[in-house]
Amino acid sequence: MKISKKVILFMTLISILISSFLLSCNSGNNSNNNNGNVPDAQNNTQGSSDNTGTTENPAAKDDLAPQDFGGKDFTILVNPDPSFRHFYDVCVESMNGELVNDAAYNRNLAVEDRFNVQIKDNQVKDVAGTIKKSVSAGTVDFSAAWVIITDYGTLSKQNMFTDLYTIPNLNLQKIYWDQNVVRDFTLDNKLYGIMGDISTSVSVFTHLLGLNKVAAQDNGIDVASIYQSARDGTWTLDKFYSIIKGVYRDLDGDGTTNYADLYGFGVSPAICETTFTASGEKWVGKDANGNLVLNQPTARITDVYNKLMEILTDKYATYTTWESAGKVKGPMRTTDYEYVYYDKFMNNTVLFDDIDMGIVMDYRQLVNSDFGIVPEPKFEESQPNYSVYAYPFYPMLTVPSTYSGDSDSLNFIGTIMEGLGSSSYKILTPAFYDTAFQTKYTRDDDSIEMLDIILHSRIYDFMNVYNFGGFDTAIWNQVQKADLNIASLFEKYQPKAEADIQKLIDSYSN
Repeated sequence: MKISKKVILFMTLISILISSFLLSCNSGNNSNNNNGNVPDAQNNTQGSSDNTGTTENPAAKDDLAPQDFGGKDFTILVNPDPSFRHFYDVCVESMNGELVNDAAYNRNLAVEDRFNVQIKDNQVKDVAGTIKKSVSAGTVDFSAAWVIITDYGTLSKQNMFTDLYTIPNLNLQKIYWDQNVVRDFTLDNKLYGIMGDISTSVSVFTHLLGLNKVAAQDNGIDVASIYQSARDGTWTLDKFYSIIKGVYRDLDGDGTTNYADLYGFGVSPAICETTFTASGEKWVGKDANGNLVLNQPTARITDVYNKLMEILTDKYATYTTWESAGKVKGPMRTTDYEYVYYDKFMNNTVLFDDIDMGIVMDYRQLVNSDFGIVPEPKFEESQPNYSVYAYPFYPMLTVPSTYSGDSDSLNFIGTIMEGLGSSSYKILTPAFYDTAFQTKYTRDDDSIEMLDIILHSRIYDFMNVYNFGGFDTAIWNQVQKADLNIASLFEKYQPKAEADIQKLIDSYSN
């Protein structure tokens, strides 16, 4: 007997509701204890056990009127490289028993049935090049495109995208759109890309600290007190440093610090952004009129970088990817970056790693010993909440500028994007965060609570996206040389950075 699509969708939604309800009974008490962490500007429940699907949040209901598009294709341009991760949110041909895959399939199915459309993908390796070529030639054959944030930064200056504020039926104030993106990426009252529940990718690229519980136990470190400090909002860089600087052991007995020894902290150059972001600072802010401005290196910013350098240059506390460059190859991973983040963690020879959620997902498959996660520490306890960095590999959902002024096309695109956003909140997010992360990728209720805090605390700095004047890269380089004077470095790069910012402002104005 052939089962209809609607029956499949109904049965799967019932399954999600039941599993999420059982989960909420077990973990619902955790979501209300942020103590020092304030949810993000959108009050989004991504990663929160509140979004279980057992009751529908009125704020998550879209305002779309019924429409029948006669089987029209809604095609999303996407890079098939799995390292970009958002690929899995779009290219779903059938159910296969995997939670995220099946949720994305049923999300698409729900929107297809609701509006009589076909959701498809166009897989190309060079998304940015395809957009430029298609828009320039006026031969766009896709409705929207997932664009890696660095390419978004380039293309947004070249009139390649439609301003999302001009698209009918797209309500960017809804909680299923990331309100921090709306706030931080709006420039000159224009917004060219968006993220939210519609994709899991930005959360996968969100940074945090992996905590090796075996290394903690072996060294008499109280994991429960670390979790409690994070809950209380007292998890600071000084407290973190006091823990990691007492961990070192010369495991191979050669009398020197090297890759084989036990360390408190393992990092890559991304630690520059994670620590700076965790302090709540931004290099590029906005003035009272919403214009971008390059922030000056205040005494507090100088203190943040000085503390970072103190930690990174303490060879009895921290092991870096640049120290191991070309020297070691682990049995599981071959690059310097992967050795620090995978082999050492798997071998219980590092206590904390600065990683993203994607690596946590890998740990669930690779690490046999117990581990947890905590937020990147604040710079100081007085900060009202945690501030979390997302590595700039996440995508923005964009609409090519070819459609600007085409009311029929924009009505279609806005309706389907909005439908996908609201359906993702109800179907994809509960399956991915409330079920997958809490039962498959994390090991304890404390880590689930930490994940709630982390995913509510992302902020975005234009410097990470545009690298104005090469200043961001310069910081990375000087940190790796252990020779960072942030004030003099800023003075050197300020003119070029400010010129690049003005070019961006002008491109939006024009």
